[in-house]
Amino acid sequence: MYSQTPNPYIFLYLLTGISGPGIKEVYLPPEPPDEQVHFKKENKFVRPEPPKHIKKAIKVLYAKSNKYSTYYDPDYVSPYAEEIKEWEDQQWERFENGFWFWNRGKKTYLTPFYYWYLTEWVPYFGKPDYRETDKEITYWLLYMEEDPFCYGGLLNTIRRYGKSAIMAAWMIWRTTRNFAHYAGAQGESDDKIEAFWKTHVLKPFRKLNGYVTPVYDTTSKQTADISFERPVARGKEGRIDPDIDDEDFIDGDSETEDLESYIDWRDSNESAYDQAVLHTYLMEEPGKTIRTSVNDRWTTVKPCLRRGKFIRGKALLATTVEHMNVLDRGGKAYQKLFYESDFDKRNALGQTDSGLYTAFLPGDCAYEGFYDDYGHPMREEARRSLLIERESKRKNPKDHAKIIRQYPLKVSEIFWVSSEGCVFNATILQKRKLFLDSNTVPLYSKFKVEWKNKKRFTELVFSHDENGWFKCGWMFPGDAWVKLANKVKRNSDGSFSPLNEAIFTAGLDPVDHRVAIQAVSGSGEDQITTTRRSKPVMRIKRRYDPHVDVITKEESLAGFGDEGAPGYMTQELLEHRRDNEYQYKTGITIGMIDDRHHDANVNFERELMICWLFGMPVMIESAKPGAINYFIANKCQDFLKQKYVPEAVNKPEYQGDGTPANSMIINEYTDALGTHIEYFGHCEIFSEFNDDYLQFNPAKTKEFDYAVGSGFTELGERVRPKKVELPPMDLLDIMPSFRNGQIVRR
Repeated sequence: MYSQTPNPYIFLYLLTGISGPGIKEVYLPPEPPDEQVHFKKENKFVRPEPPKHIKKAIKVLYAKSNKYSTYYDPDYVSPYAEEIKEWEDQQWERFENGFWFWNRGKKTYLTPFYYWYLTEWVPYFGKPDYRETDKEITYWLLYMEEDPFCYGGLLNTIRRYGKSAIMAAWMIWRTTRNFAHYAGAQGESDDKIEAFWKTHVLKPFRKLNGYVTPVYDTTSKQTADISFERPVARGKEGRIDPDIDDEDFIDGDSETEDLESYIDWRDSNESAYDQAVLHTYLMEEPGKTIRTSVNDRWTTVKPCLRRGKFIRGKALLATTVEHMNVLDRGGKAYQKLFYESDFDKRNALGQTDSGLYTAFLPGDCAYEGFYDDYGHPMREEARRSLLIERESKRKNPKDHAKIIRQYPLKVSEIFWVSSEGCVFNATILQKRKLFLDSNTVPLYSKFKVEWKNKKRFTELVFSHDENGWFKCGWMFPGDAWVKLANKVKRNSDGSFSPLNEAIFTAGLDPVDHRVAIQAVSGSGEDQITTTRRSKPVMRIKRRYDPHVDVITKEESLAGFGDEGAPGYMTQELLEHRRDNEYQYKTGITIGMIDDRHHDANVNFERELMICWLFGMPVMIESAKPGAINYFIANKCQDFLKQKYVPEAVNKPEYQGDGTPANSMIINEYTDALGTHIEYFGHCEIFSEFNDDYLQFNPAKTKEFDYAVGSGFTELGERVRPKKVELPPMDLLDIMPSFRNGQIVRR
């Protein structure tokens, strides 16, 4: 599949790319002559099975040949030995080379694993039917196994497709065909992985025919593991078998040598396989795991699949997605792993960031009941059925989002978030979420900002730093550094005033030490609550400037004025730019601080530094006055926006520093945010703000540091400056009739 052959295959249903096309093609063995291709008459796959009497004879033969069976008979010779051998030889040849058959007039290839799965493995739902989609999944699996740069893959598709059956079969297939092969599995919780083991691994394994079942230890009940070694004999039975000669021990022939392979499952803890050796690893439902972080778990498992620089093992993670509201767990954590597994984005080692590859089988290719007689999905009919089901849930946004995630039709729906209760334009936010989530490289950089030569209140400089505390998407490009950076005035009383209030503004939601932000997901035994500390979120915005965002050629043709003319805001222009997703240069978020230092004064100093760097004031919630007091103590009180009072917004008198977060203010900044998102939301560069907007509840603002900080930024634009700096004026502009000390008479 990985190495090039003259017989390429392009996936018809399975999507293997996120940012690009993914795996463009896989390579099949050369097509055999027509006469060597099976099922010409049937023109579809028909499960090969031996006659009933041979089926029974096989069971009898292996029961009587097993020294550890109660039916053991060392002298037994089957009367059907020749027919059994013929059947077994046929099967094993196909297990080695795969299988070709005619399907709807086309030569079709089954991998050795898929043929084994169809003919030997019996999951809980009975013998599996042939499906073209399963064929493509097994092509993808074999491609990953052969790719030396790949640690395995993430398989995403709908509920009840049969992912678990394929996963379990793949693990048994790999383990029973290799010596000293170690396989492990973990799930979303301990009880779920135990149920997976019993239903999908153990029961089908015990149904396998004797000729595909290696010797394994039958002295245990295999409740947590399967050891492919002979049972340890005791007493007289522990003596060396006199029928085994010395050469058997030296050469290790097939009748005396054990595989010495091993399979087990372990608890859901992220460190359960720490320092283990693994050749095959399964992670069941990582997109629903809320008791631990699947990212941390993968960080533990990944080295277990490697020996030095060589990848010796492969992993398979299959899931649908739930619990998108849990911090760093569930679908939200899995989402990070998903986008780090983009086939078209590689690091210097030639690997994806996670080492894994993603694959997605759309819901209309995977819906049970919508396959034709040849195993092809009936996409149109399946899609229609799924959309009808969605429509029935539309009035309940939470259930609607859940059914979209459970039966996604496209990649963007895998992580669909409920817009239940969203007070903003959820369509804009959902679309932006998809864009931001799919960009593994953020739209901003991280910076370290410090005083030049360590001298405070002089000039600030910055440098790129992967661990920097300031995130910014616009950091004074070109000559903007000279024109706009560090524009601060020293007043006669020793205080300082910002000079760029008309260009930049900021809002800050300070740390609340009393608050631990919680997210609850699941119910009953599956319910889990995760917490994080409150964060000091400061949003920096470049205020809208019609002389920068001028009328474009397209807007001019649409009747909005001359090309290059100032883009003065009108309702019509705002709506036109929203509908066409105009990429604003101003009126948008350009930077953010959300790093929380243990020392509150370090947080305050950073906030002051950013205000100084941009020459702007900041609107701060006054109920937590630590930052306000710090600014005042450092003679930077003019960097504080005065209190927002809606009914007094046009009054010139000073209203006080900071703004309280009372009900009226919350309503005011919620309205302001709604306007900003409606017309500028398609330009948001930070997923943290976008995600907070989607979940924001004005009645529970303590849970939404980002939305609140953003709301105070919007309010800050509405507040009058404390001081209005007037440009110097020529006396002649004031007294045009005065020239050279003389009054000019007209």
